[in-house]
Amino acid sequence: MSNQSFLIFSIQGSLFAIDAHVVQEILWLPELTPIEESPPYIVGVFNLRGKIVPVMDINVRFGHIPLRYHLADRVIVTEIEGRQTGIIVNEVHDVISIPSTDIEASPLYPKSKIQPSPPHFVTGEAKFGEQIITLLDIANIIRCTELIPEKTANQKSEYPHFCPEATQEERAVFHERAKNLIQPTETFDLAGLVAMAVVRFGDEY
Repeated sequence: MSNQSFLIFSIQGSLFAIDAHVVQEILWLPELTPIEESPPYIVGVFNLRGKIVPVMDINVRFGHIPLRYHLADRVIVTEIEGRQTGIIVNEVHDVISIPSTDIEASPLYPKSKIQPSPPHFVTGEAKFGEQIITLLDIANIIRCTELIPEKTANQKSEYPHFCPEATQEERAVFHERAKNLIQPTETFDLAGLVAMAVVRFGDEY
């Protein structure tokens, strides 16, 4: 029996998971700069320590109507085939190992003669206690260029700025986060240092 590590997160109350090995880092949602001629599910880009990273709204990628962003939202930065892409989620939970026996493949539904079959973004469902987690093929989600349903195709023109519903205070926080991410990570000379784990017993460390 083999286990695979997954990063668990939630979007609109539903649990999803992606391969933990493609995850680079997890950030608080910063202010994003909208980019012209990008697909509607790419809601903008930000400067991550000198590298421009596009950010995808998974909710829109699935064909749902865009929803308001909040300060509590996160961006999961993934790296696939040498390319960084961020995905917006509501909450990040944990990295867990799921046995292959607890994963069931996603059913393949018959193709419709009226509408073309959508790309397969779901690889299966996993049992996790009393909950069911939807496993996503994040590489296919990022690589696939098929169009999403028309109901979201015209949404982008209505949102010329990032999160227009945000208050002035929220805008300031989003902006400050984006500004802080531009700065390169400081490097330290680790020579002569010893790695230690710090634990607490009562009031002592």
